[in-house]
Amino acid sequence: MSFIQDIPLLGPIGKVRHPLFERQALQVDILRNDLCHPSINGNKWLKLRLNLQHAISIGADTIVSFGGAYSNHIHALAAAGHCFGLKTVGIIRGEYDPQNPTLQQAKAWGMHLHFVSRSDYRQRYQPEYIAQWQQRYANSYVVPEGGSNALAVKSVAQAFASLTQHYDRIVVAAGTGATAAGIALGAVDHAAHLDVVSVLKGNQQLCNDIIGYIDGQCAINWKLIEDAHWGGYAKTPPELIRQLRLFEAQTAIPLEPVYTAKMVSYSLNQAQKASWSSGERVLLVHTGGLQGYMGFRQRGILPR
Repeated sequence: MSFIQDIPLLGPIGKVRHPLFERQALQVDILRNDLCHPSINGNKWLKLRLNLQHAISIGADTIVSFGGAYSNHIHALAAAGHCFGLKTVGIIRGEYDPQNPTLQQAKAWGMHLHFVSRSDYRQRYQPEYIAQWQQRYANSYVVPEGGSNALAVKSVAQAFASLTQHYDRIVVAAGTGATAAGIALGAVDHAAHLDVVSVLKGNQQLCNDIIGYIDGQCAINWKLIEDAHWGGYAKTPPELIRQLRLFEAQTAIPLEPVYTAKMVSYSLNQAQKASWSSGERVLLVHTGGLQGYMGFRQRGILPR
């Protein structure tokens, strides 16, 4: 399994030079996990890493997982299977779209795709439903939607324990909470606070999931930011896109609208309101997902 170890746990850390941050004398860095690997990167790689190691250790040769039509997780899993010689199966919510660039790339990497109705997809956490797919694919290992489980949290925690700098605050976007929980556990010696920017409109389940993943272990102080979702998951109003493109032009740091743009927008808003103390050292976590650009361009949300 040494080939899995060849991909770095964390990407490079760079300075973010932005007028709003500089006006408040904030020292802002960004962790570029989008640069860990050309295809398998961001928090999706961190969450898959130990799951893939475990699958190989138990003799599985097929990884089955679940995702939406433009899923970063499905894209990363297909790429990982292609790189590491594992068969992959994606259970996709909705109908087949031959123009979908995410799924076309997953197919090119050898992923076998199954399209299921939304009602069937809601069963993705039910043991009986999972067992059906395990029976269909012998020697398979099932990874939950988004790659989020206890192994994913452990992997993220291990990665963030390797930070060599101390920060007053870490900021990360969250959809399932596994990455946020892993950071809270792993960065306990490297940060004082964690701001978890929810990309969801309803947050009780996300909050409960983070608490469940942490499970009473020693973790840094964290809070769930519930008012920075811009309308809910994958909602991309024009003002968010405007802010995304302006930030990219000012910093040359690429973002995507679902997670990282909302995390950055929240951070800029905090700086504008002077909500963070002058001189704070802040680490923004880039969770990758830039492959999503293809889908937004296909749908006309971002320019080609």
